[in-house]
Amino acid sequence: MSRLTRVLVFPATTLALSASLAGCGGTSTASPQEWTSALCKALTPLAAHGAALQTSLGSQGAEVATNPSGVRDRFATSLGQLAADFEAGRAAAEKAGAPEVKDGAAIQQEVVTGLERTAKVFADAKAKVTAAPPDAKAVSAAVLAASQSITTGFESFGNAFTKLGASTELSKEGDKNPDCKVLNKG
Repeated sequence: MSRLTRVLVFPATTLALSASLAGCGGTSTASPQEWTSALCKALTPLAAHGAALQTSLGSQGAEVATNPSGVRDRFATSLGQLAADFEAGRAAAEKAGAPEVKDGAAIQQEVVTGLERTAKVFADAKAKVTAAPPDAKAVSAAVLAASQSITTGFESFGNAFTKLGASTELSKEGDKNPDCKVLNKG
């Protein structure tokens, strides 16, 4: 597995899983089971899209020299899809309401904010890649810049999600939920 794959896919999957196990909410409330189910279901496509990106990156290394615009466009599409996946998770977290756990409203706000920021990081990375001229050197540089932006983005706010797993109820529900298990495999 390439370094670029690890930089892009694993932090995204880890962040999504942490968020899915942590909890969230809006003006209404949801049981821990309802909350984890809603969020994990919304984030499930992330696992498939992350795996597709991983496969795509593995096969595109050599192709960048012969088809840089194709590589650029496919990579940008993948980044856009991951941004949309995180946005779907954010919307589900907001819609689900605060989980009925200690500090549920604060957990919800942190998850919503973190997913929103993550979606923006991926959208910004997509914009960088899309703006690259269609030559091998420029595309390679844009992919590297995008991966660095994603890494920096995760480092700047990803720690908020690690605190959220402190809710025993949400963690237990996440462990039991089949959609959460799909994310955990990603």
